[in-house]
Amino acid sequence: MLNKILLFLIVVSSVSFYSCSTSDPNSPGFEFMPDMYRGPAYETYSESPNYKTGSAMKPVIGSIPKNPTGYGVEQVIFAPYPYPNTEEGYEAAAVLKNPLKLTEKNIEGGKYLFQQNCMPCHGEKGDGEGILVQNGKINGVPSYYSDNLKELPVGKMYHSITYGKNTMGSHASQVNPLDRWKIIEYVQKLRADGLNLKLDIETDSVSVKNALPKEINQEEAKTLEMSAKSILFDNGKSSVKSESLDDLDKLVQILIKHPKLSCTIEGHTDNEGNPEANLKLSQDRVNEVAKYLAAKSTVALNLKPVGLGDTKPVADNATAVGKAKNRRVELVLK
Repeated sequence: MLNKILLFLIVVSSVSFYSCSTSDPNSPGFEFMPDMYRGPAYETYSESPNYKTGSAMKPVIGSIPKNPTGYGVEQVIFAPYPYPNTEEGYEAAAVLKNPLKLTEKNIEGGKYLFQQNCMPCHGEKGDGEGILVQNGKINGVPSYYSDNLKELPVGKMYHSITYGKNTMGSHASQVNPLDRWKIIEYVQKLRADGLNLKLDIETDSVSVKNALPKEINQEEAKTLEMSAKSILFDNGKSSVKSESLDDLDKLVQILIKHPKLSCTIEGHTDNEGNPEANLKLSQDRVNEVAKYLAAKSTVALNLKPVGLGDTKPVADNATAVGKAKNRRVELVLK
């Protein structure tokens, strides 16, 4: 009896295994639940209607976003780099443009990153006389304002940081794409200083105009100054650029801590166009700033938006640099 049971089990097992096989050695055989491991797939970076970001790359829970402020310029920055590590790729990269605005804040951030990653070889001033060169540990580091590099496109700079160039190795593992562009902005400043040139730095921004009240501590004062200078507006419009909202959020947090302070928000323009239109634009801009701050605050803020148009320039409107400095918003805290 036992032998018959064993024989039956062997036959059933053989039939079961045979039914799962085919003559194709690459076939997985019969799939009892194909939808468990053959669901519809999306290509990486392709569009998907399933997620609010529109991307098929849904992050796992707990992921740290590369772009914490929303989906804007960093979508471009963190996209796959299209150029190969070849001489042809290096030349092709010349067409790349820096997706970041050339601002004082970005330059300051680039300075810190440059000091950490580049200065030992390239030197404090970008003259190729870093401490490693002075100690004879490395040779052939060029100056940023030498004949070979004084007109080097920013795209080739980015390519060199990503893959390395000559004796310089790749810094892709140490410096993320966003920070590479910040370093490049600081390199541009070093190069301009070495060549005695002026950079057209974006200053369509907010600044703190008066001496700050004693209630504001040094750390808050630094945050106010750095954040305020990076508030940018869309060209010719009152709308605040999306990449500036994080800086406005930092401002509102300080104002929340000091609700008794009054904050006058002054708007200024250059002298391009009709004075009446400039006055209206400046008022509309400060109204937008005040509206955003009030909406984000958990307490009532004492805000006073005042548009002054082109009546109070701080620089010569005859130059592009001067006009950029005149397009500003200033905070007066009391």
